[in-house]
Amino acid sequence: MQIEAKALTPMMKQYLEIKQECTDALLLYRLGDFYELFFDDAVTAAKILDITLTCRNKNSDDPVPLCGVPYHSVEPYITKLLEAGKKVAICDQIENPAESKGVVKRAITQILTPGAIASSEHLSAKKNNYIACVYEKKGQFAFSLADLSTGFFSLAVTSLAEELLDVLSHYEPQEFLLSDQASERLLSLLKPVFSKALFSTTASRNFNSAGVKPFISDELEAELEEIAFDTAGALHRYLTELQKAPLKHIEAFQSLSLQDHMLLDLATKQNLELTTTLREGKHEGSLLWLLDKTSSAMGARLLRSWIVQPLLSRKKIEERLDIVEAFMSSGEFLRKVKNVFEQVYDLERITTKVLLESAHARDLLALADTLALVPELKKLFSEEGGALKKLAEEMSSFPELVEKVKESLLDEPSLSLRDGFIMRDGISPELDELRSLARDGKKMIAAIEAEERAKTGIHSLKIKYNKVFGYFLEVTHAHTEKIPAHYIRKQTLVNAERYITEELKILEEKVLGAEDKMKALEYQLFVQLRTWAAQYGVHVFSLARLLAKADVLLSFALVSLEKAYTRPVFSQATDLHFEQSRHPVVESICEERFVPNDVHLSEKDGNCLLITGPNMAGKSTLMRQVALMALMAQIGCFVPARHAKLGIVDRIFTRIGASDALWKGHSTFMVEMSEMAHILKKATEKSLIIVDEIGRGTSTFDGLSLAWALAEDLHDRIKARTLFATHYHELIELAESKAHMRNFHIAVKESEGGVVFLRTLLPGGASHSYGIEVASLAGIPLHITQKAKKVMKQLEARTAAANDQKHTPPQLSFFEPDLRHKDIVEELAQLNPNQLTPLEALQFLSQMKGKISEKA
Repeated sequence: MQIEAKALTPMMKQYLEIKQECTDALLLYRLGDFYELFFDDAVTAAKILDITLTCRNKNSDDPVPLCGVPYHSVEPYITKLLEAGKKVAICDQIENPAESKGVVKRAITQILTPGAIASSEHLSAKKNNYIACVYEKKGQFAFSLADLSTGFFSLAVTSLAEELLDVLSHYEPQEFLLSDQASERLLSLLKPVFSKALFSTTASRNFNSAGVKPFISDELEAELEEIAFDTAGALHRYLTELQKAPLKHIEAFQSLSLQDHMLLDLATKQNLELTTTLREGKHEGSLLWLLDKTSSAMGARLLRSWIVQPLLSRKKIEERLDIVEAFMSSGEFLRKVKNVFEQVYDLERITTKVLLESAHARDLLALADTLALVPELKKLFSEEGGALKKLAEEMSSFPELVEKVKESLLDEPSLSLRDGFIMRDGISPELDELRSLARDGKKMIAAIEAEERAKTGIHSLKIKYNKVFGYFLEVTHAHTEKIPAHYIRKQTLVNAERYITEELKILEEKVLGAEDKMKALEYQLFVQLRTWAAQYGVHVFSLARLLAKADVLLSFALVSLEKAYTRPVFSQATDLHFEQSRHPVVESICEERFVPNDVHLSEKDGNCLLITGPNMAGKSTLMRQVALMALMAQIGCFVPARHAKLGIVDRIFTRIGASDALWKGHSTFMVEMSEMAHILKKATEKSLIIVDEIGRGTSTFDGLSLAWALAEDLHDRIKARTLFATHYHELIELAESKAHMRNFHIAVKESEGGVVFLRTLLPGGASHSYGIEVASLAGIPLHITQKAKKVMKQLEARTAAANDQKHTPPQLSFFEPDLRHKDIVEELAQLNPNQLTPLEALQFLSQMKGKISEKA
């Protein structure tokens, strides 16, 4: 919006100057008790916040759009703006308005973006908030990830675009930082997948490691290429500029260690419904929903991270399982530990606030209260012994920090650091003296009030206080004739008059002076305490990680005990044996009894199961439950089975459905083939592959051909543990011809009333598809299903007749020789091409072509 400078007030000139520093952000400009927004910022914010949009200088030719929010309750409004994907710049008054000459000095004190939020007030407690910086150079992708609220800062390098997307999708960044010279290739790679994220840019010259060398350990420098540190440098610089302060809570960069965890692609995370349901995107019904019995916010965040990053190290998995088993030793022990964890605050985010100097008194008390629980936890763990004793030995309790905070702060301190009522009596002689003066002064004011009532005979006379006049005497109009001459009138109201006296003003200066000094001193003492506590920051972060880990494993124990899960056993082989296995989520939400199944994948039993059976029989549920159980085992959780034994799975792949990828503009069939190509390229014999109904997106011939070839390649070349569900019953023949492929079907019971799905996995292929019966169960009207049965009988009769005439129907003849050209084949077999002249060869070729045309 163009504004003439001469028409602006000094304050608006200041606003526009500051706005130039953050043209891409909404500027919240502190004006008295409000944060105001002007011009286009006001129009945008009013719509998002659903607040009134008004105007400044309404009667001028160019009124200025304006909206505002109270400064004391600004946090929820900032959260809404951030959730809408906006950057928010906070402009505060940096001098006392009472002492300023002219326009109060103001400056931007912080810029918040969707991915750069340090304050927990704007964040979901159970979810991390990441920003990612991605840099492409010479065929490599370097990326850094940070969560300002927890101090997380990690980096990695990959040459594979697919791996980049898969890893980033684990973290769901709310914001991406790219070079202002980022290639179209990089943008087209990231933006379709992370369409809801904010994309920000920084100058390409900022991609260098200058200034971040202290954060890079020798081990990290040896592990990663320089491009990784250039990317980390750009992100660290960007975050520091937004915070307007050093990032004291980030001590060192960490490697993401891509080889330590199972890499799950986006399709697998969605198909297995790990954190949200597939159709509705809800939390309830996901694996995360089922397993989350954590008590602390940091435990909930860690659980989410573990679920999408299963371990590959058998040793680390067993360490987790040992702790889960120890927690399950007795219900009483589990209850005691749970009770302690329910009192644990969010140490990670509180410690961040302490280090960034934004913690309030109640934050420090929450910190101390949590640290005070550690000795009790250590005692419980040590008495239990084993894996828990080892965990207890790693925990520190910091009793001196707890003691100092508790003896310094009131039990219920003020929310505002500038209003006093924070520190206890006895910690500062000066503070005690000022408090005494303030208390005595108020008593003296009460005494003056009583004295003036007696002198004047006005029993309704009151001494009151406001910020404009300070202390004053208030008398109703009915008693104005009794007012003494030395009263000085200050204000006339509808029903009363307000006065001051010299005695009252002198006392006011003493009382208010003491209160102001008291508040200033309390603030100073608190800042000193907070600074002292900050020295423990790194060590408290370490403790926080241990508590979060224990909380997650406690959650696993609670679920495992409640649901009667069993501890998985790991082997060196690539086998998988689940006895009486159940789908963890379906059995929890389904009202009817869940039917368990045995699943065996090995060279002996067949490492590839070809599963046939009608829709709705439970094929998809069975395959998903196998994948979920393998994943649960490798995050260190017990599994829903009577017995479970498996070799480490390096990756889980799923090819189920296509609706969620249609946003790319690809057809269903294209999505199917793209996902299968990805599996064929990435899977190994240690992988677990789930394929559900491949080939539905094309013609019967094409679909059957591809399903056959794909199943064969998975068996012959990749040799992975595979569950392959299909509606092509012709593939039963393939399984019978392969050494390590077995036919299985989901049992169905026929009755006069229709079919009953038994949900049981049995050896052998299915003999019937039951498509019409399933349609009836789904609610298709009777007249349509009856018509379908008639058409089916006609088709079956036509097929039988064709078979009698030795004319095999196209779909059934796919695996049989075409007898129409038998005579031509025999002629070719008898031909000796070495005895033909070129002319004779051409003549013979012409004859064959003619015969083929006649038989077509």
